[in-house]
Order: sequence, then C-alpha cells, then structure tokens
Amino acid sequence: MNTDRFLNIFAGEYNAASRSGQYLSSHLLADFRSSPELYRRKISGEIAEQESPALVLGRAAHCLILEGCAAFDRQYLVADGRVCGIHELAQAIGHDHSYVSRIMRLATLAPAVIERVIASQELPPGLNASRARKSVPLLWKEQLREFLGE
Repeated sequence: MNTDRFLNIFAGEYNAASRSGQYLSSHLLADFRSSPELYRRKISGEIAEQESPALVLGRAAHCLILEGCAAFDRQYLVADGRVCGIHELAQAIGHDHSYVSRIMRLATLAPAVIERVIASQELPPGLNASRARKSVPLLWKEQLREFLGE
C-alpha cells in the first residue's frame, strides 16, 4: 500500500486546514460536486459549517479509539452525566443504538493493534473496517495473535 498520500497530522489540524481550503475533505468534495459556488462560500466563511450528528459521532469515535477513554470522558457526553449508556448516547446524537454500538466496539482494540495501524498507516492482515465493526476478540492477547501474529 502506498502511504505517500496519507497525512500524519492531528485531526484538529487537518480539519482546520480542510476548512481553509488547504485539503479537500470528503464533505467539502461532496459540496463541490453539488455546487462549486457552495464550496467557495464555505471555504471563504460566508456559510458557517453545520455539525451533523454523523460528524459528532465520527469525532467522538475517533477520540475514543485514538486518544483513549480518559480523553473521551473529558470531551464528550458520558463524563458529564448527560447520557448514561449507548441508547441515550445514540438518541442524543441522532443515530440508531446498533450503529453506535458497532462504532464503539472499535474502542476495544488492543493498544498494540492501534499503534501498528497508526505507525504503518494500514490495517493488519485479517482486520478490515467491516470486521472491526462486527467481531473483534475482547481479549487483547487474542487480538495480538489474530491480527499481528504475536
């Protein structure tokens, strides 16, 4: 896999650069495809960015997976006591509870698996996005054996 196309920057840095037009995110590409004028107006700041429930969920999942539970608790609903579980979180962000559950399963990945993904910027053999959302062994030792051959 050619990794020369991947950026190795923090999410907040990427998002700020994307909003300024330095990078083209999938959301801005969709705006451009529907209307180049809409894209131009968003980049120039004439139209404020609306945070969709999907964007909020993606940001929360990204935080939980890459930064861990403590960072997630500091930044999101659960630590504030505004929600008390998957059902309430799903309702708060406007998604079905089964979708939120599948995304949250990614938080059970062993730190070594996550570190390997970050370091190599590709998924280990036997692990893909579909598999990660469906059935990942709960024990980290099993994950290391299955995904990293350790």
